[in-house]
Amino acid sequence: MGRQGNRRNPHSLTCCPKWFLLAIFAVVIGLMIDQSRSMFPAVQGGTVEEFYYHWLSRNEPGLRDAQANDFYNERERNSGSIPVEVLVDALTISINVHGKEVVRQHNETMRVGVKKYTTAHRGVHLAVLHPHSGALMLYTFFRTCEARATEGLVNTLKSIQPGRILVFAAPGDWRQHLDDETSDFLIKFLKGWWVGDVCYGEMFVAVLTVGGPLWAEGVTEIKNSTQATSKPLWLAAEVPRGPEDSGCAWYGDPKLHSRAVFCETYEGYGELCDCNTRDPISPMAAPSLETKEQIPVVIVTARKQYKVLKQLRQLWSQAGGKTTPVLLSVDGWQKEAHDFAGVMGLRAVFHNNPASVGAKIRINEHIKFSIYHAFRSFPKADKIIVLEDDLILSPDFISPNLLLYVVITAMVVGSSSFVSRLPVFSLSSLQHNLRSCSLSRSLSLTASLFLLSISLPLSSLFLSY
Repeated sequence: MGRQGNRRNPHSLTCCPKWFLLAIFAVVIGLMIDQSRSMFPAVQGGTVEEFYYHWLSRNEPGLRDAQANDFYNERERNSGSIPVEVLVDALTISINVHGKEVVRQHNETMRVGVKKYTTAHRGVHLAVLHPHSGALMLYTFFRTCEARATEGLVNTLKSIQPGRILVFAAPGDWRQHLDDETSDFLIKFLKGWWVGDVCYGEMFVAVLTVGGPLWAEGVTEIKNSTQATSKPLWLAAEVPRGPEDSGCAWYGDPKLHSRAVFCETYEGYGELCDCNTRDPISPMAAPSLETKEQIPVVIVTARKQYKVLKQLRQLWSQAGGKTTPVLLSVDGWQKEAHDFAGVMGLRAVFHNNPASVGAKIRINEHIKFSIYHAFRSFPKADKIIVLEDDLILSPDFISPNLLLYVVITAMVVGSSSFVSRLPVFSLSSLQHNLRSCSLSRSLSLTASLFLLSISLPLSSLFLSY
């Protein structure tokens, strides 16, 4: 009987009725809901987004929808190397980074005579990549089948900051005008085995870290003298990824923040982005020069801002450069030109040119645009000086001697109704002309540097070459 009594009155919780456990569970859930309402009073029902607003408002990464590029970019960031592929043949050059094409240039054949044609594609192509992200920082091309192009090639290679990834791609007759000095420089700079032995018509590609190792090098050869060019060349390289924070020490200076961002985005600017020397380029560094008249300078450019930097360095290192107004006139929109103007503190205008790319009339349209906006930007000026971006200025461009020439010609332009423009080019800028301050007249209008009066009708401006 005692055992039966114990069965009827159990003291263990495991034998409690199920309804009792359910009641406890319901009370706990109710308390949790009340607590959530006290913490988030706005959540009183509605959509799922409204109920979970406190999570969504924090923008937690785990709740965001991912796209295909997100997975691809994550693999890129986690990869310890940057894959680079280069294809060069007689028709095309193609550079791929992380499987994406960043450079593609087609061959162009132009007629230069009755039965003579020239190939615009041949020469040396340079592409500079960021050592951590692999982003394209600079692409440029040098037609080394022409004699003067090798100087620009060497200067550009010297201007690239150490640590950048460089792709050097050369199809066809790129060595035609390379002298021994340039060839020796390339052998030392590229650190390649074959760059000094490539013959006419043979392709050459190198992938390297500037100031560091050569990661890959490739060359084709012509088997017999009847071949005009060799077979196509394809080269692949795995370049070790550089550290994310590898900038210069001066990057931390708040006053140079915009320059630091610029230098981590674009290449080819030499001392402006040099880690070892903080480039002091500024118009304030120019010595003072008192003049009765300030003639603004408008620099006409398209996509070679590193050449504009060279002109600014020449202008701002001479007496009078501090007070010489400068306007940058860009043919088409270019973000690099916009950012460059911001870093240099220049006023810039961008031309939506109606002429097609490559048309002879395009430069004339842009010159007219530049002149118009120069006089609008400097309303007190009645004369301006127009420069093309590839001009190498004289060391005494704003010196008293040349200034006297400009002042005298400005007087002629301003006083004569028959003279509206004067070139300062070729014979006009020779030393004997400047010394005697005589005026050398020209029948044609060069497209390099000239002085213009505000009275010049823009409709009459046509540049001859």
